[in-house]
Amino acid sequence: MPLWATPDNPFICIVVPASLDSPILMNAITAISAYHHDVSINQDFDMQQSGRRKSTTGVIALRYKQKVLSLLRENLAKPDVLQDPATLAACMLMQTFDVLCSGTSGWDHWLRGATIFIEMRGQLDVDLRSSNSWIRLIKSVVAVETFAATSADLDMVISTKYWEIYRHQRQESLYDLGLSNRVPDFGEDQHFEQLIGCPACAVYA
Repeated sequence: MPLWATPDNPFICIVVPASLDSPILMNAITAISAYHHDVSINQDFDMQQSGRRKSTTGVIALRYKQKVLSLLRENLAKPDVLQDPATLAACMLMQTFDVLCSGTSGWDHWLRGATIFIEMRGQLDVDLRSSNSWIRLIKSVVAVETFAATSADLDMVISTKYWEIYRHQRQESLYDLGLSNRVPDFGEDQHFEQLIGCPACAVYA
């Protein structure tokens, strides 16, 4: 999730407030928080000498992850839950959780789940015209999916659709971008630069 400390940070303005009404998101936040706490406590602990860990919050983190999975299974048939920005945010937090825990497996299932929720909503073009909570989280999915495609050879599902709509709405063409030195005007959207350090045109390309 984004790290910048201004009110437009989705974690500050969307995720934390939404967690108050979403058990799925609250458990996802608790899971990743518990894991971070576990790592912080144990990173300087000499396990070879002691033979044991200082903290067991890593186990607690896995329990909260299991709660997220259980709640998702229980609510898969509820459209209002699946189209709730809180559920999308929970998937992205759990994707980060699995990247931190394993680094190589599991995280892609959460990313794919997030793209499925976006597809089920079916309003990407409408959302892109607004600055609602949903589209701000979608931008996070687009950034992660783009990196996953380049580093792990995963298919780009939402990212391709997102940029096609984005280009169409601004009457830009992929031909102009590929064959000229002119960089498209992406307006004042600083989300991608704040999120990953790259301007929107770099992610788009």
